[in-house]
Amino acid sequence: MSEKHPNPPRSKIRAAALIQLALASGACALAYEVLIIRMLTTLFGDLFYVQATILATFLLGIGIGAKISTRQQERLWIFEISTGVYALLLTGVAAWIYEQSWLPLVTGSPALTVVATGTLALTPGILIGFSIPLFSGQLKDTIPGKSAFSTTYLDPVRKAAGCP
Repeated sequence: MSEKHPNPPRSKIRAAALIQLALASGACALAYEVLIIRMLTTLFGDLFYVQATILATFLLGIGIGAKISTRQQERLWIFEISTGVYALLLTGVAAWIYEQSWLPLVTGSPALTVVATGTLALTPGILIGFSIPLFSGQLKDTIPGKSAFSTTYLDPVRKAAGCP
């Protein structure tokens, strides 16, 4: 009699692939955040309120993305591609803004600088916010009964650190 495996090899391969993709997505998200910080501080100045706005907007966007992602499980690939496309488009938008005669008016006003910075940083924050719950949801469907978040984000760290 053939015994049915609770986690067939195909499921384990899919889970391993999802974990690798989630880690790569997280690394890209950090790279995008650094890229956006560099671009926006180049445009609007390396000032405390510019840095604070970028951080607060990213955190807000990640929270919004995570909150509204629950019904988007099948669209994970769209959000991942959109995040990269936005980063590419932002480089062109930043170059265009840098050439505008109105830029000194924006950078001369802290309030306008905060609004402009927040406007440009919110979209990638929301897009990045979709990733964690959607990857965890995909993994939960692949490995039932295990904590998807822990398997995706904590287990690789434990293994790298040599922890059991």
